[in-house]
Amino acid sequence: PPPALVAGAVLLPLAMYTTRDPAQGAQTQVRCSVDPELKGKLGGRYFRDCHEAAPSPAAQDAAAALKLWEISEELTGRKFNV
Repeated sequence: PPPALVAGAVLLPLAMYTTRDPAQGAQTQVRCSVDPELKGKLGGRYFRDCHEAAPSPAAQDAAAALKLWEISEELTGRKFNV
């Protein structure tokens, strides 16, 4: 059989257990949007699976954030003063 068919036969069952449908994927955003307990308290906080969580170390890397910002300005041809 073609390699793509074999790969699909292996990966499809795995994907069924590791991915979410659109409704499941939207749950955290919906909760953050409608939960009255979170109103006005979300700035700078990170949520995963409907609960507050710590961002990954990569997300907290200030040097990487600055480099991404600079590359984004270069690619868009715009300077953003924040």
